[in-house]
Amino acid sequence: MFGPFKLKSTLSRNNSVDQDDTLRTKYALQGIGYYKPPKHGISKYPDEEMFKSIKRFQSDLGLKKDRVMKPGGESERTLRAVTNAVEERFLTGPFVSTVAIADTAIFVNSAVIVGSVVLGVGPGEFTKNGK
Repeated sequence: MFGPFKLKSTLSRNNSVDQDDTLRTKYALQGIGYYKPPKHGISKYPDEEMFKSIKRFQSDLGLKKDRVMKPGGESERTLRAVTNAVEERFLTGPFVSTVAIADTAIFVNSAVIVGSVVLGVGPGEFTKNGK
């Protein structure tokens, strides 16, 4: 929908946010199982669930847990790498059956992504430590 995940400006509770950045972030986090949209659907406005989802993502991947995403920052780069790998595997073959991350690298069949410890069964179904 938006191409590779990339922010235009900082996404936090304490500043004005770009509405496209809000949508990109919600869709990216939803695609890997971190963001659950409200009943009325995904909006272009930041909400509490988005910031909670960012923090869970940061916590699971061993990133700074500040609920903030900055252009070029660690959280943005990691979310881009994870979503790109999931999308590539989904589009080029059978979707991911397992994802293993060892200390600083995620191994998705032949793709390697910087990260921490997460296991999963496919797009939108990641679980921490296989639970």
